[in-house]
Amino acid sequence: KGKIPKYVGTGRCTDCHIAAGKVWEKTPHSHAYKTLADAKQPSNREYDPECIVCHTVGFGYESGFTTAAKMPDLKNVGCESCHGPGSLHSNNSTNVALQLAMNPWKAPVGETEVLKARRIRRIDDYCQKCHDPENDVNWTDGGFERNWPKVAHPTPPEEKQDAAAGK
Repeated sequence: KGKIPKYVGTGRCTDCHIAAGKVWEKTPHSHAYKTLADAKQPSNREYDPECIVCHTVGFGYESGFTTAAKMPDLKNVGCESCHGPGSLHSNNSTNVALQLAMNPWKAPVGETEVLKARRIRRIDDYCQKCHDPENDVNWTDGGFERNWPKVAHPTPPEEKQDAAAGK
């Protein structure tokens, strides 16, 4: 009780969440840091805090990204970029309250259309912290609707059902 969650890195998450990791690997999020390091104009963007905050996990937080050399597991847009620091969950994965806290975007059972619209708006607002017109020219009207299906992934219990079905 009272423990502060820390970032653990996508590798730790995908040790258990294999299906979600496979979806993530196919997205631009999985190599977001490389886009900064490879940028020609302007160069050295991987050292610009305004860029790093959206291309790494937890930059600016105590256990978050500092440098690629010190924290390679926190490079890129990883699981914890959207789900929050995972240490408490990874150390107690059967805790239902922690599972719910780690999946704020998941549709609850019996969700009405009104509540679904609110939840989708919250997700869109969260994505736009990085995917705004100033920083992502490809995120125009309809950007969320176009891109959400590319990053949406199974979460428990669907993840276990998919694994059992061989998906």
